[in-house]
Amino acid sequence: MKYYTEKNKKATPSSYRPSKKEREVYAMVLKHFDRSWENMYKPFQEFNNRSLIQEIARNQKLFNTYQKPKDADPEYSWRSNAVNPTTRNKVISIVAHITGSILYPNIYAQNDRQEEDKEAAIVMRDLIEWVVNNSDYAMTFLYAVISACVNPAVIIHQEYVETFRKIKEIKDSGDWEYKEVLDEALSGFIQSIIPNDELLIENFYEPDIQKQGYLIWRKIISYDLAERKYGHYKNFKYVHPGIEVLYSEQNGAFYEEYSQDEYSVEQVWYYNAYKDLMLLFVNGILLTDCENPNPRIDKMYPMAKTFYEPISPDARFFYGKSLVNKLGPDQEVIDKLYQMIIDGTYLSIMKPLVVGSAEGIDSSIVIPGKVTVLEQEAKINPIDVGTNLQAGYNTKVEIERAMTESSSSVQQQGISQKGGQTAYEISALENNARVMLGFFGKMIGFLVRDLGMLIGTDIIQYLTVGEMKEVSGKDTLTFKRFNLDKISKGKRKTRIIEFDNEIPEEMTPEELEKRSFDLLKQEGEESEIVKVLPGLFRKRKFLFKIEPGTDMIKSDALKKAFNLELYDRAINNPMVDQLAVTRDFLFGSYDQSRDRADEYMQEPQEQRSGLAQQAGIAPNQTTPLVEQLTGVGRRETVIRQ
Repeated sequence: MKYYTEKNKKATPSSYRPSKKEREVYAMVLKHFDRSWENMYKPFQEFNNRSLIQEIARNQKLFNTYQKPKDADPEYSWRSNAVNPTTRNKVISIVAHITGSILYPNIYAQNDRQEEDKEAAIVMRDLIEWVVNNSDYAMTFLYAVISACVNPAVIIHQEYVETFRKIKEIKDSGDWEYKEVLDEALSGFIQSIIPNDELLIENFYEPDIQKQGYLIWRKIISYDLAERKYGHYKNFKYVHPGIEVLYSEQNGAFYEEYSQDEYSVEQVWYYNAYKDLMLLFVNGILLTDCENPNPRIDKMYPMAKTFYEPISPDARFFYGKSLVNKLGPDQEVIDKLYQMIIDGTYLSIMKPLVVGSAEGIDSSIVIPGKVTVLEQEAKINPIDVGTNLQAGYNTKVEIERAMTESSSSVQQQGISQKGGQTAYEISALENNARVMLGFFGKMIGFLVRDLGMLIGTDIIQYLTVGEMKEVSGKDTLTFKRFNLDKISKGKRKTRIIEFDNEIPEEMTPEELEKRSFDLLKQEGEESEIVKVLPGLFRKRKFLFKIEPGTDMIKSDALKKAFNLELYDRAINNPMVDQLAVTRDFLFGSYDQSRDRADEYMQEPQEQRSGLAQQAGIAPNQTTPLVEQLTGVGRRETVIRQ
């Protein structure tokens, strides 16, 4: 989006003729756009007098181990320009720990009488899980953690869309006809990461994204994608690839100018909470109505934000301090030392020579196996450069140790220093990692909580609404069904969630019992059905909460060890379901047998002794396997001694 100025004399009048009200809205948006665009290039003390754009570029270079080109001067081109990927390794290590399990929030529900509604909370939790399984949430979560470590902030956009497109359906005769179908690739729950240089904000000193006066998301996309997504808008006919529409503040007219990119278009989403606006511009053409409201029922911006660490102690800056920024100064020292050590090694192996002779000699004589005849009086002496490589190496190690204190240790990166380690030793290291990563884990927890709130609102707004369909010649209100693979009472079942508008809000005990028996008949052994009244569900108040802890970085080996320890201690307890314990904690600990547990199970006999006693395991005694994995047995022996 640009103004028409004297520099654009080659621009021609546009056929786009918006109304007076549309021109007023356009002028307001363009004013906000220019103001925020200038702020992105303005130096800030929080960025060490760099602008946001400069900070992003610097962090990207550090993470991508940017290598400067070698000097063109032959006298200096031999010097190393290698970089050490220490910072990148630290980032990948932390990301691997944080994303050890995909996080989504816990949900609590209340009814209109401020009473806890556990059933509604379970349904919402299951629907959140369904969204996670049926969207790119896992991939977005992974890249969000990487982005938080590298960029000043990570910003996730959440939306629910239904986009349709025309396809050619081939008939039996070989002919075809057009049919409109749902575009699966562009529909559903979509989470996407907004690069920091694409989001223009109102105030750099307002940390809460929901309190920003306006937000502008500018993105360059292909014309074909824009036509696929927005071709149904009536004003899209004015959008042409390679042509920008400019606005003249003097006369309120619009002009067209050719751009450098003739295959792409500029997509701009404008959000304004105070005016309740969500406007779409493509190449300067306003596609939506000039008063188009935010379609979300909660009227929140569809974005969630966090960062690695706060950059100011009083939480007054929108952006934060990334891990890459934190390690940047040490990384520069390590790279310099790394290059000096390599250069010193070159000089130690191939020392510079001083030749005392009238005959001119160049470096071409230093070739293995080559015979060179010199004058009888010629003398060749190596120059002792006096390099001390060990001093440089020791300094490099010390800097790396300082970087470790700011990020993650070699053990956290999966590098074993002394032979094999038991899971107990690994768990101790992971516990240290949890303490070190606890702060960042909380920041990611806030992001997951805020994103969960946005997803929860979309669930209520779009998934609990029925559609009118013709069934047997009658218009019937139908609702979507949601299937989840769950473990219920020790057995893997398909949980089916159905919204049913015909369920009475209040039922007598007899009616409730009858409906329960009817559901049991429908379920069978492989599934369970949950009927939900959409009207009541939409009225519930949901609280989204997450408590980052050890589960965030617990390894699969440690989870298996704890499962097996629980199995050993619970299998001999007469108060537990031994079938469920065996299925979930024994067979469930192994990928090969998790889904085939029923093939190995048999009903227990009343006279049969406990399974643990048959195996020779006393109550509260761990097996050698668990002892090896967790170190519990060894620790108890030391205590008894």
